[in-house]
Amino acid sequence: MKTSNDFETCTQTRLNVLLIEDSQPYARVIEHAIRQEAIDDGTSGISTVWCSTLAAGLDTVGSSEVDAILLDLNLPDARGYEALDRLIQISRDVPIIVLTGMDDPQDGLNAIRKGAVDFLSKIEMNPRLLGKTIRYAVERRILNNLNLDLRVANAELDAARQIQELMNRQYDPVSGFEVFGYCVPANTVGGDFWDVIKFDDENYFGYVADVSGHGIGAGFLSAQVSGLIRGLVLAKLSVREIVGHIEEYLVKYAPPCKYITGFFFRINDSEIEYISAAHPAWLILPDGQAKEFSPSVAPLGLSLYERCAIETVTEPFVTDSLFVIPTDGAYEPMNSDDIQYGVKRMIEVVTLNRHRRLDEIKDNLLKELESHVGDCPFTDDFTLLQLRKRHTSLTA
Repeated sequence: MKTSNDFETCTQTRLNVLLIEDSQPYARVIEHAIRQEAIDDGTSGISTVWCSTLAAGLDTVGSSEVDAILLDLNLPDARGYEALDRLIQISRDVPIIVLTGMDDPQDGLNAIRKGAVDFLSKIEMNPRLLGKTIRYAVERRILNNLNLDLRVANAELDAARQIQELMNRQYDPVSGFEVFGYCVPANTVGGDFWDVIKFDDENYFGYVADVSGHGIGAGFLSAQVSGLIRGLVLAKLSVREIVGHIEEYLVKYAPPCKYITGFFFRINDSEIEYISAAHPAWLILPDGQAKEFSPSVAPLGLSLYERCAIETVTEPFVTDSLFVIPTDGAYEPMNSDDIQYGVKRMIEVVTLNRHRRLDEIKDNLLKELESHVGDCPFTDDFTLLQLRKRHTSLTA
């Protein structure tokens, strides 16, 4: 049976047709018409297998490769639409063309309503019409299968998108801090992900991470690692231990050449302890100075170091400072002149808006990015996590 996995143009592929017809003379007429159609059209032809009963036809469908079925409705062991009903149950995707005995389209139309793909009148049949009807029936069924596969794939993608959106919206509120995370994939699903998780009464663990590549594969790996991280945090492991376990997991289970960049941190009222795996972050101080937390280790998953080589860095956290962790989708977009937006401009926008609400900072950054790229599409996921401990009122 031809399926969407081995789609080929029917005029270039030899088709196997099952003819279920109790009249041997008429069966020979049809076989001759099929051979003549191949000669007239110069195609690779259609092979036929003839069965005189429904029982024999059902056996053939179950044991042979059949691309289409020509079915007479009046058989010794099945009358009327009984044969059609039973064939549909067994033949699944094989298109069935009903052969009607009278020049009355009603029988054929009724058969189509019951599941046949087409009908032919025995009185009006000719080689060209017969061949065209068979080929069109097979191609329509292939296209229907392709459309079904596409609908299923789109439904699965939509479900994955909803799961990822939910995953990137749920986090533990941080006592005394404003927290705002925003993540939008370049495709339906993406490889960026983030979270903030309560560690104990004073500390919270957070991260922003970016799986190499885009799409479903990156999204699936991000979901796996996100679940792993939450479990490690709940087990009260240190930042160093958590990052070490992520490295081991990726080396063991991730596909070849898949890696993760990420900024992993523990935060409390007074300090930030972090490991940056090729993923920078910035602390915008109250006076507008931007302090960069530079990468401290290589991307995770590349087997470049042992867990013992992973060390944390600790920095003071100043009240009214803004902690900003973007992915590269926030500063690498290109415009039509192949000019990158750049880290400098991103930090300038964030610094200029540092006293505003965190969602407004994100909105203003996105506006600047959209203005920069113009008509060029965003080709990378965009993620921005912001944390701020404040005592003063927000700018209106």
